[in-house]
Amino acid sequence: MEGTTRRIVRIGIDGLCLLTICVPTIVFKYGSIQPYRRGFYCNDESLNKPYKASTVGWNDTLITCVVLVTLMILLVELLQYFTAKNRDLLPGYPIGSVFFNDFFVKVYKYIGIYFFGLAFCMSFTDIGKFTIGRLRPHFLTVCLPNQTGWDTVLNCTGPIPGTWRYIEDDVCTGDPATVWEARQSFPSGHSAITWFAMLYCAIYLQVRMTWKFSVLLRHLLQACLLWMAFFTSLSRVSDYKHHPTDVLAGAALGILGTIFTIHWVPDLFGLPVRQDDEYVTTNKNGNRKISAIVHVPAKKLSRVSRDGFSMHVGEAEPKTELDDV
Repeated sequence: MEGTTRRIVRIGIDGLCLLTICVPTIVFKYGSIQPYRRGFYCNDESLNKPYKASTVGWNDTLITCVVLVTLMILLVELLQYFTAKNRDLLPGYPIGSVFFNDFFVKVYKYIGIYFFGLAFCMSFTDIGKFTIGRLRPHFLTVCLPNQTGWDTVLNCTGPIPGTWRYIEDDVCTGDPATVWEARQSFPSGHSAITWFAMLYCAIYLQVRMTWKFSVLLRHLLQACLLWMAFFTSLSRVSDYKHHPTDVLAGAALGILGTIFTIHWVPDLFGLPVRQDDEYVTTNKNGNRKISAIVHVPAKKLSRVSRDGFSMHVGEAEPKTELDDV
């Protein structure tokens, strides 16, 4: 029961952490906070691009980063589980009277960590958008400043002849929601979360897709994922939704988010793991048995093998069989 209680508490803490990392996005997107009101010059041609529909919309991005990645992880883990040579010996975990085999444990880990990293990137992106308040390339098109004589209404002429004044007043007459969105150019959210999702998935396939029936299938899938991220980033520039530097900053944020995420996932990419929990194995007679693993110091652990099982170096303290389930 102690192991069950510990796991329930751990799952609850994981859920709370996931909700907490989403707080900045929820507050900025659905709260009353306004992005920083950055001014502009009347003759700034970089802000006078036409307004175009997005080639890759926000819904398309969410479907790609949520549905596609989730389905890919589920499929790979199903194949891993059903093609395992000693499937009955794979570890599983009981929570109360419910037994979760290795498939569910792996899915919980890989998908849970993925969504935490995705929320991490989105929160950092929204913090940047609302703090910087950079204007999108189509800002003047949707702002629709009162143009009944720029010099008289906006007083665009600067103090020196031939110069332009920096306009900081609220002179927009366009749709408020569209203008609000047009003040959130830096960094590119599409670029950030797409690069995070596709790079995470590509590295995940490198680690977990280990079957030998095709040499190039895994690399083809990885190339397609990176193509999607690259195409999405370029489309944000060609659709005049972002400046090139916005997209570069978003891509860098997504890549750094991937590095941050995979660095703190112990047994996904070969980092030392702490083993102090009990697990369940099934013997040849079909009887499940709980084994308690005494904590092994990190210095006695080697890297984790590609199939997800830890490999010990040096002397580890012995396992103790508790009882039959």
